[in-house]
Amino acid sequence: MTPQDLALGLHLLSATGNRTYWRILKHFPVLSSFWTAPIERWRALLDDDELAACLDYRANGEQGYWWERIQSERSRCAETDVRLLFPADEDYPPLLKEIHQAPSVLYVRGNAATLSLPQLAIVGSRKATPAGIRVCETLAETLARGGLTVTSGLALGIDAAAHRGALASTRRDGPTVAVFGAAVDVIYPRRHRELAQQILDSGGALVSTLALGTRAHRYHFPERNRIVSGLSMGALVVEAALKSGSLITARLAMEQGRDVFAVPGSVFNPQAAGCHALIRQGATLVEKAEDVVQELAAMLDFVRDEASPPAAPLVNGIETGLEPGQARVLAQLGYDDRHPDALASELKIPVPELLSILLDLEVMGLVENRALGYIRVPGPG
Repeated sequence: MTPQDLALGLHLLSATGNRTYWRILKHFPVLSSFWTAPIERWRALLDDDELAACLDYRANGEQGYWWERIQSERSRCAETDVRLLFPADEDYPPLLKEIHQAPSVLYVRGNAATLSLPQLAIVGSRKATPAGIRVCETLAETLARGGLTVTSGLALGIDAAAHRGALASTRRDGPTVAVFGAAVDVIYPRRHRELAQQILDSGGALVSTLALGTRAHRYHFPERNRIVSGLSMGALVVEAALKSGSLITARLAMEQGRDVFAVPGSVFNPQAAGCHALIRQGATLVEKAEDVVQELAAMLDFVRDEASPPAAPLVNGIETGLEPGQARVLAQLGYDDRHPDALASELKIPVPELLSILLDLEVMGLVENRALGYIRVPGPG
């Protein structure tokens, strides 16, 4: 039995299968030694169902009930175009792999490669105000246009607004990822079935750790939140009450060493109280997309260096293949800091449009955001 089969088998037995998998590997780094270990050692590591299943496999191998259950789940995934990802797989999301006891099994519908793109979690209240939804959609659209993949939980309110904003970015290469508190073949809430399909059609992905057919339950959501933050370079909270799942996601992001951002709101809005609390605790206050990109610049550079294809050739110092607006902005930039307001005035374009273009160029590695403004990155041309 491979580590992947063991991970899936333990996962199908109980909700604690993930912890058991990592506990086994801690004691038996060479998995083959686990299968020959004395039963007394198994008893110290496994619960009753897990012990019975492992004994069944030791006695009956591929003729036993446990192996049959593992292969049945694999077959169901193949029939429904669901991919299984395991920590030992090369394309398992690298940031998620860094967290403590990373999910031992990921079920993925859609483009699994999206999970390795630079991601930002955007979360918030299910009872979002119209203003909060508008802010969220605007931020998500701008960030997605700049190359960040927006990750959220497909819930009502801010989560759905984050996905919709990312989808409005006109990108066609995975602008958003939805992590479920149900199985990936059980869309929850049901009213978001069309939104889930739009995510798939855009090249995005639907993700869960739950076996096929598993319905949503409140005790699934803490793990969902842990994956949302674990996949992402940072978490942006847009409207959250003081006691909310969004603040749990933010806390998990902090524990995972990720940046946390929060959008302030009215002092009279209880849905802004959680964001204000995060800001008091050190979260970065966000008024525009640039605030996020500036904080994530170093990690964006690292991810871009790891994953980006070689740059296009330069003609007169300008990269070919740019959109006209991008080439115009890049040509106007020099090697001294330029504030976006001054640059927008010179180019006679709105500041929000300019910031979106600058974000595109920054993700491409063509410009750099510094304390006093943007500069062009020197190239070989």
